[in-house]
Amino acid sequence: MAEYECRANNSRTGNPKRKAMKLEVNYPPASVELFGESNIRYGSSANIQCKSLPSNPASQITWIINGRSVPTPTQREFVVENGIVSSSNVSVHSNELSVEAHQINVECMATNPEGSSAKQHVIKIIAPPKAPIITGLEDRKFFEGDIVNVTCEAQGGNPLAELSWYRGSEKVNGAHNEVAGFSSYSTLALRVDRTMNTQRLKCEATNAALDEPLIESQYLSVYYPPRRVLIRPADSGDQRLLVGKSARLVCGTLSSNPAAHISWQFSRATDDNKVHLGDVSLNETTRDNGFNVENVLSFTPTEEYDGTVVHCIANHPEWKHSVNTSFPLNVMYPPKMLVNDPVTVVMSEGDSFKENLTVRGNPAISLWQWRKNGVPFDHTIGRVFARGAVLSGKQLLSTDAGVYTLTATNSVGSTNITIKLAVEYSARITSISTPVIAATGDTVLLECEADGEPSKANMIHWYKNGEILAAQHRGHKKAILRLNATEQQSGEYTCKADNGIGVPAEGQTFLLVNSAPRVLPVARYAKTAGILGGVAKARCKVYAVPTVEFVWEKDEQLIKKNSSKYSIVNTQIDYSTYESTLWIKNIVPDDYTKKVKCIARNSFGTDHLSIPIIPPTHPDEPFNLTMTNSTLNTISVAWEPRFDGGSDQIFEVKYRRQNDDLIHLVNTTHTNLRLSGLATANTYFFQIRSINARGFASSWTSPVIFATLNEDGVNVAMIRNEKLKLTTWIPYILIFIVLFMLLNVVICCFVCNRTKKRKLREKTEMARTAINGGDVRQVQMYGTMMGNDGMSRRDIDDRPEMSEDEHSVRTMIEVSPNGYMQPIEPMLYESTGLLEYDYQTRSYMGSSQGTRSMTYANVPYPEPPQPSYHSNWNSLQRQSNNNTSPQHHLSTFINPNMGVRAGPINYAQLDGDLV
Repeated sequence: MAEYECRANNSRTGNPKRKAMKLEVNYPPASVELFGESNIRYGSSANIQCKSLPSNPASQITWIINGRSVPTPTQREFVVENGIVSSSNVSVHSNELSVEAHQINVECMATNPEGSSAKQHVIKIIAPPKAPIITGLEDRKFFEGDIVNVTCEAQGGNPLAELSWYRGSEKVNGAHNEVAGFSSYSTLALRVDRTMNTQRLKCEATNAALDEPLIESQYLSVYYPPRRVLIRPADSGDQRLLVGKSARLVCGTLSSNPAAHISWQFSRATDDNKVHLGDVSLNETTRDNGFNVENVLSFTPTEEYDGTVVHCIANHPEWKHSVNTSFPLNVMYPPKMLVNDPVTVVMSEGDSFKENLTVRGNPAISLWQWRKNGVPFDHTIGRVFARGAVLSGKQLLSTDAGVYTLTATNSVGSTNITIKLAVEYSARITSISTPVIAATGDTVLLECEADGEPSKANMIHWYKNGEILAAQHRGHKKAILRLNATEQQSGEYTCKADNGIGVPAEGQTFLLVNSAPRVLPVARYAKTAGILGGVAKARCKVYAVPTVEFVWEKDEQLIKKNSSKYSIVNTQIDYSTYESTLWIKNIVPDDYTKKVKCIARNSFGTDHLSIPIIPPTHPDEPFNLTMTNSTLNTISVAWEPRFDGGSDQIFEVKYRRQNDDLIHLVNTTHTNLRLSGLATANTYFFQIRSINARGFASSWTSPVIFATLNEDGVNVAMIRNEKLKLTTWIPYILIFIVLFMLLNVVICCFVCNRTKKRKLREKTEMARTAINGGDVRQVQMYGTMMGNDGMSRRDIDDRPEMSEDEHSVRTMIEVSPNGYMQPIEPMLYESTGLLEYDYQTRSYMGSSQGTRSMTYANVPYPEPPQPSYHSNWNSLQRQSNNNTSPQHHLSTFINPNMGVRAGPINYAQLDGDLV
């Protein structure tokens, strides 16, 4: 509200005349404010306050709870400087409302004649879950080693309950928790052992609505046999067994559940495996609620018992197996060893041994005691077993070495004998530094520890790239390599330990020096190719430390990682080498005019590689053909591939022995090959080319000379190369003479072919004139001219009685009146959509190259054509499938009005009638 006053006066008037007017402005509330709790427990209430911002006239506040209007409590109004503020409080009770999804929606609306404003407030109701339920323990009896799957379920609650497992008071980890519907589940795979017997397994359910967790528990009953059974004489004061005097033996089991049933057997032929039950002398409960049992066997020994072994067998129907032990009975006489003391046994790790220490005496020996390095053991220690006077070992380990002492005692006396067991084993790496990432200039220590028997000085060495490195040795079993971190020092380091026994042990670690990404020059990644509508794959390989991030661009535009056009896959090859692959789908002609750029970056810098996309083409020839190994009759070669032309490629290796015309061909998909069955001490010429799945082939590489070894293990190629230096210039002179003669032959052939082409054109025009009534239509004529792998024109001319029309296979293609013929590029389309032609030739290789032996192995596409020696010169077969015949060069005859269209094409490019 505002008051405005108007005043009027002049020079004759003393006091001005006044008139006042009051102006009142009505406006709605701009907003409302809600105050109150956001979370309450089920059964409690929450107080919510709503305030409107200033308005004129005063706003009326209304409440809507869960979509329903409720009576408005008492409203208070406050006059402020710029209007009237309305305020109202409401109390919301969670148990008096219909609650959905555990929440209450409260809406406050302030309204006056000029407008309204509203705001919502959500109150979440926290509710406790139901008590948890444990399932899976219905059978309450389990055998030690069983795996029991138990599940705890808690239904309801908001939020859903969190479940935890406890074994006794100890929390059990490893449970699989999940939520399904309005319940929480926790599944625990429990391997039962004897410590769980009568133990409480508890599941606790907690959530924000609970002050104390809800608990469900069950008790386990675990059945288990004793870990071992012991036999001892009942009278500890006198352990002698005397003929005719009653003897008592005690068999004891330590902690089993239920209590063990003990029986006895004597290993005598006259006893017929008779079972003796004995008398139970002890049956007590242990701390883990198991049972200790002792059983006493009483008998009177006779001379027949000498050497007899008594067995104590502990079993129970609830156990899966029984446990037994044995005890030898001896007759008294003074002990006597029949071997010299000490006995030395030297074995290699993994070997077995048995040493029989024959002891005789009367009365019989009453006690056998074995010690290893002064520490007694009972029957078995490690992989060494002691039974009476026999010490044996099976598949020995280095830890089995030591000094074993046998003490034989009877009532007369005792005797000792010592066995020194030495176990030799090859060196092994026990510890090696983990890969290290360092900055340039940092000092890095790589440590390697090894063990072996015998242990030798300097048996540990560090290597990089096959070269030994200077290291500091700490005793015989540790070597430390100190490095100054540089990019040149970065890479793999190998620790080798060799003590002269077996194969040296090796361990690897890495020094990774921080560096900017560097694109590695991989020849086959330089470009990519694909058919129209098909897929192309662009790849780049990068060296970088630490991890690199890849980004792909096209026309300076970022390529999204996954779309209908592109897919990107990044791979870490090792600690410092990464590779990114870009799949380009649905190729269109415009893609052939663009390049994609692979950008690699990390915190130290950036590098990139631009890759052109081209139509499918022939593969590039492999490079770096080298010999990796040779023996008396084998040669192993390897090479590196280049660009595959846009489809899978194989490699064709051609080799022949020096001074031999027999050529061998071998196909493989690998980049290495081992050839066997070769002649000893002979030189071979090797070439290689690549052939891809679309039938395109690269050129042959230059011949390379490799050789097998002679009987002395010497490579004969090295010896013969020295001799060839003396006659280096002779081949060049011969080549010059041959080339000069061939030039003359080529000139003569050119003149003859030109004359024949002119006559052939005249005949064709005359024939068409006769058919069409003198209307000569423009045509282009193509004739096949074989490459190196097929017939040459000279071969045809040399054939006797061959007519002029047989000199070539011709195809005439009619040309539109404007003299234009649409060229077909079969490389841009799938071969199934084009018509192709095949023909047969006399031989796969020229006759001047001699007879060839061909072997095809590991080829992922149809076999190459086999040599054909029949003279079906005019057979030309039209096909609609893949063309498996060799690719030929077509030479275009001259059309008077259109000129020459010459070039290498496939038969798939011809789509006309054959004449």
